[in-house]
Amino acid sequence: MRHVLPQGNAPRLNQLGMNPELVVRQVTTSGGREWDAFVDQASGAMVAHSWAWREILAEAYGLRSIYLAAFEGPRMTGVLPLALTESRLFGRHLVSMPFLDYGGVCADGSPAAERALVEEAMGLADRERAVLQLRNVGQRELELGCSLDKETMVFE
Repeated sequence: MRHVLPQGNAPRLNQLGMNPELVVRQVTTSGGREWDAFVDQASGAMVAHSWAWREILAEAYGLRSIYLAAFEGPRMTGVLPLALTESRLFGRHLVSMPFLDYGGVCADGSPAAERALVEEAMGLADRERAVLQLRNVGQRELELGCSLDKETMVFE
């Protein structure tokens, strides 16, 4: 399931009920260990959420990665890996995760962290004049348009 926000159309999400200590920060190169520790224990995490993709996207494709994390106090409560892609044909896209069928928000059951990460990504997409594309697995309660042009099959 891909959630897509057309360029320049960033609605503001309802902030009511969010923990005032919840903040979203961009994680830099020094935060990889903490990022992977969160992803390793998060129930909704996939390989696309791992820190290693940041280096792969930079070295193999020359893409700028922006890794957002939500924190409640000192505790990481959600992550959203993003990469900025540019194409003369398709324009600018802020994608989680490019070249993969899935990615999106990994908030390990925290709706507040998920909302905060998506809101930050929407603002970032506006500032970058890019289309936001979140490749979430499953339906999410997000105030974004939904594109169903791809399918993911899961075998159990």
